[in-house]
Amino acid sequence: MTADAAIELVSRSEEQTVQIGRALARSVEPSSIITLEGELGSGKTRLTWGIAEGLGIDRRAVSSPTFAIVHEYPGSDGVRLIHADAYRVDESESDDLETLLGIGADDGWVAVIEWPSRIEAMLPLDRVRVTMRHDASGGRSIRVKASSQVIDRLRTLMEQESIDG
Repeated sequence: MTADAAIELVSRSEEQTVQIGRALARSVEPSSIITLEGELGSGKTRLTWGIAEGLGIDRRAVSSPTFAIVHEYPGSDGVRLIHADAYRVDESESDDLETLLGIGADDGWVAVIEWPSRIEAMLPLDRVRVTMRHDASGGRSIRVKASSQVIDRLRTLMEQESIDG
């Protein structure tokens, strides 16, 4: 496991949150787990829309998995998005994360998990942790903690795409 690094971003619009999500998707490797923490309305769904777009998925297909627990979307290049909402999951009811998410040994997926604190014991330490909060200016504060390689790629993509975060 590599050392963790972090980046603090501010999104001033829903579209900017989507852009940050696109860059994040392109910063991670297949078989990555991205956890999203944040209160209601903090932008988790918009960020997931961007992650979907970064994987070649039409964001209009992505909806909250609140009641279904897990939604799966096929992406380009064989990488699929696994979008999970752990709010209604009881850790004691599932054997492991792979079973809960429906993932196998293949590396053709990226998982986005909302409310990860509900299944903390199942989650690997080596993951991308995103914390989203409302900020005083009406925007969103987005903190991404991940390996230094992921953070470096994210910074580079944000600069290349002129995403002011």
